[in-house]
Amino acid sequence: MSETSRPDLPNVLIVDDIPANIHTLEVTLRPLNINLISASSGEEALSLLTRHSFILIVMDVQMPGMDGFETVRLLRSMSTMKNIPVIFVTAICTEASTVIEGYDSGAVDYLFKPIHPHILSSKVQVFITLYEQQQKMIELNSQLAQTQKMEAMGVLAAGVAHEFNNLFQPITGFSELMMRSDITPQQQEWLQSIHEMG
Repeated sequence: MSETSRPDLPNVLIVDDIPANIHTLEVTLRPLNINLISASSGEEALSLLTRHSFILIVMDVQMPGMDGFETVRLLRSMSTMKNIPVIFVTAICTEASTVIEGYDSGAVDYLFKPIHPHILSSKVQVFITLYEQQQKMIELNSQLAQTQKMEAMGVLAAGVAHEFNNLFQPITGFSELMMRSDITPQQQEWLQSIHEMG
């Protein structure tokens, strides 16, 4: 993660073996409210994915070693990472069969370079918005659970108070009867205290 990363912002992973391409993508996406993390290979991307959580991966198709398709297929086989959306970007693999292979491997989009900055930013913004809505839902569910706990505590407290009241009614009634009988002043005082507690 870069030194300027903020833990309160979502992470987006950029994967490309050409540093100039990474730089171009970073310049395009930097204005968005995200942390940008980059990798120069599929292997490095997989390593980063085990250490950080990401809301999106923007990945080049053609890379030496493990290409984008192979990386995404491997990613989809891992239960903890299989739902991370991937946008493929390419300048070379533009044939229909390759595009289909990209979608079949698990990509949510497939873009051709040079990519218009506004189009890429708009597509990434969709995933940022989805992430923000998901976080709001998590927060609302947490608040709802807390409210339900408080309501349950209130019901429990009312039930306990009712049960205590049921227990004290016979004692109070008995103490009232006893106060009418022939008892000493000390006993009268004790019974009065019991009666007032009920």
